[in-house]
Amino acid sequence: MDSIERIKRTFRGESVDRVGIVDYYWGETIVRWRREGMGDAEPDYYFDHDIIYFHVDPRFGFEERAIGEDDDYRIIYTIDGETLKIPKDRTNIISKSDVLGMPVDYTIKTREDWEKYKHLYRAGEWRLHSNPPLSGSWFGYPDLEYYRARYRKAVAHGKFKCLVFREPYECIREIMGTDTMLLQMAADPALIVEMLRWNLDITLEMLAMLDRLGLPMDGYWVWGDIAYNKGMFFSPGMYREILMPFHVELFRRLGDYMIYHTDGFMHDCLPLLLEAGIRGINPIEIKAGNDFFGLVEEYGDRIVMTGGIDARVISTNDRAAVACEIEAKIPVAMEKKYVYHSDHSIPYDVSLDTYRFLIDKVKECGRS
Repeated sequence: MDSIERIKRTFRGESVDRVGIVDYYWGETIVRWRREGMGDAEPDYYFDHDIIYFHVDPRFGFEERAIGEDDDYRIIYTIDGETLKIPKDRTNIISKSDVLGMPVDYTIKTREDWEKYKHLYRAGEWRLHSNPPLSGSWFGYPDLEYYRARYRKAVAHGKFKCLVFREPYECIREIMGTDTMLLQMAADPALIVEMLRWNLDITLEMLAMLDRLGLPMDGYWVWGDIAYNKGMFFSPGMYREILMPFHVELFRRLGDYMIYHTDGFMHDCLPLLLEAGIRGINPIEIKAGNDFFGLVEEYGDRIVMTGGIDARVISTNDRAAVACEIEAKIPVAMEKKYVYHSDHSIPYDVSLDTYRFLIDKVKECGRS
C-alpha cells in the first residue's frame, strides 16, 4: 500500500496496513539531526513519512528593507509589512524556533492603511518559490523547477502530495497582528470581511494556478490557529458571522482530503469547524488541555484526527516515556480515523536517535 492509498483510505474510514505518518520540525531540529547522522537527507523521506508538504507563500508583498540594529537585535521591515526584531544570539529560543523574530509594529492597522496598500496583495507565481532578501524563504524553493522536481519525486515514491497554506483568518492576523485584527473584528467587521474575501480570492487563484501548471495536489493542510489555550480568540457568534462563510467556501473547494490546523484548546471551535466542512483536525495540542482520548472517541469516526502525541514527552529523550506515550495512544486512535503527528512540532532538543525510536514505535503500534 503506497502513501496515497494509505492516507485516502484513512480519510474514508477504510482499513490500512499501518498508520499514516507526517510531522513538522523546527529548522534548528533539522540542523541538529544533520550533525547527528542524517546528513543531507530530507527528513520526510529519511523517516518514510506519508505526506509530503508543498507550499504557497501567503505573505503580503511589501518590499523588505533593513531598519537598524543594536548589540542584541537586527530590525527589519518584512514582506508582510511588519517591523521585526531578530535576535543576534543564536542560543536565543526565538533563534532556535521556527519563528524569525518579534513583531513590534504593523503597516496595516486601519481601513485607510488597507485602502492604501491592498493593490500590492496579489496572486502570482512568485508565491510558489518566494525568497525575500531579509526574511527569506519559508520552505527553500529557489525556483519553479525546484518545485516541479520536488513534485516529481513525491509522485515517484507514491507519496501523498499536500499543499500547506494559511487560511484567510490566519493570513490577515499575520498582516495586522492578532490584537489589531481582533479589535477590528468588533469595531469594523466590514473591513475584516473585505480583507478575508481578498485573501480567499488570492488562495483560489493560486489553487487554479497549480492545476494549470500540472501540479495538482492529493490533499490540503490549512493553517488557522483560531484558538489558544483557553478557547477561541473570538466568540462562536463572531465566527459564524465573519469567518465561517469563507471557511465553508474554502473547505468545499478543497474537497474530501483536507486537514485544518489550529493550536490551542479545541472544545468550542471543533464543532463549528466540523459544521463548516473540515475533514481532519490537527494538532490536538495536549499542553492546551485537550483530552486526546475524549476527542478521538467523539469525533474520530467523522474526521481524521491528526496529532496528540505530546511533544514535551518526546523532548525528554526518555525512550520509556516516549514508548508509553505511543503505546497508550496509537492503538486507540487506530480504531478510528487517525494519522500520526506530534501535538505541535518537533523542537530542537529532540535527538535524532529519539525520533528514530519514536517513528519505529509508531509503525510498530500502528499496524492493523
